[in-house]
Amino acid sequence: MENGILRDFIGRIGLIFICILLIMQNGCDRLQIVEVKKSSAENKTVPKSSVKNVHHKPVSSKSASKPADSIESSVLTVNSANITADDIINRIRPQLIAAAQTYSRDAYYVKAKQLAMQAVYDVIYETLLYQEISSRISKEQNPAIEKAVDQAIERMVVNQAGGSKIRFERQLAQQGMDIRALRKKLRKQILTQQYLREKFRSRVIVTRDQLWEYYKTHSKEFYSPACVHIFMIEVDTDKFLPDKVRWDSASSQQRQLAQALAEKRIKFIQKKLSDGQEFSQVAKEFSTSPSGKVGGDIGWITKGSYKYKPIEDAAFSLRPGSISKPIHIGRKTYIIKVAGLVEAKTTSFSAAQDKIRSKLEQKMYADLVNEHIHELWKRSEISPIQPFLQTVLKCIPSYYSMKKKAMHNAQ
Repeated sequence: MENGILRDFIGRIGLIFICILLIMQNGCDRLQIVEVKKSSAENKTVPKSSVKNVHHKPVSSKSASKPADSIESSVLTVNSANITADDIINRIRPQLIAAAQTYSRDAYYVKAKQLAMQAVYDVIYETLLYQEISSRISKEQNPAIEKAVDQAIERMVVNQAGGSKIRFERQLAQQGMDIRALRKKLRKQILTQQYLREKFRSRVIVTRDQLWEYYKTHSKEFYSPACVHIFMIEVDTDKFLPDKVRWDSASSQQRQLAQALAEKRIKFIQKKLSDGQEFSQVAKEFSTSPSGKVGGDIGWITKGSYKYKPIEDAAFSLRPGSISKPIHIGRKTYIIKVAGLVEAKTTSFSAAQDKIRSKLEQKMYADLVNEHIHELWKRSEISPIQPFLQTVLKCIPSYYSMKKKAMHNAQ
């Protein structure tokens, strides 16, 4: 069962993890990672008798004999590394605080469970990779690694705390972290992204045939429909009824009067526009729509995207700078102005190649890394995950404590 869960999570989460690594690579110094020695674990042959077919990795007979859903475990063992429930909770604490601000109590616990499950598997992935990388790092490389960590922290201090180290350390404390823990985390991230890049980048090769095939089969991605930028003035007949009188309860005399006043307003608006008064100013003064407050600016629309087809048809029939005749829809009348027009366009294959290549390279790179992680998992000793996950879920901070923390941080 856990092997199936592993594949599912690698498919759904692995690509996100790799994209993060790809994004990070532009901000780090290049570190040459050399292979110092082969890990003995890499060449290990797993005896068939020692394998419990749960997640295709060796586990002790003691662990295998216990039902995974009947016990809890406070520690998850990944080869020689121990991961605690606190490690997982501290990792997701900032997201839990944000979730308490955003969601209701019940939705918070649903989100917290999702975050915890994702974090457990992410930590396993990262631990497996880092264990492999650690055996390939020489002492001579440590100064360059520490320099890269220093630079990463300096950027974070500037970007997140305006250059104030004191404020930055306070922000870390609010997340249950200090500089020492951050350095350890960044070291792992920098080494991991660099190692994976050097290991797999040479195998990421996208051919012209692959580019062309993608271009042909994803033509919608490279087509931009025509769009127009419109401003609009609305005159709603209902707004001319007496206060607190609705159309369905108004008398025929009240309705007639409202219609007459609305028609008079429309003619008055047309006169203002024909005299050359700025359309947006007239919209601010006389439009009954909320958009009137911003000068009637509706923004850009494409064919089939606007709720009223008569307005859309009129917009695409006008030239930029032109003003429409009154458009009657129900008890409302509209006058629009086309401020801009962009013709439909199909991006050529030559212009689209860089975008396609980047997308295919990222997908190919992620597939290679995911396959590698799965191979590491299969030949590693990992204690049962479900008992550990049960412990993590019981350690999730309460909704109200996280909400209180969020309020405190905002002060």
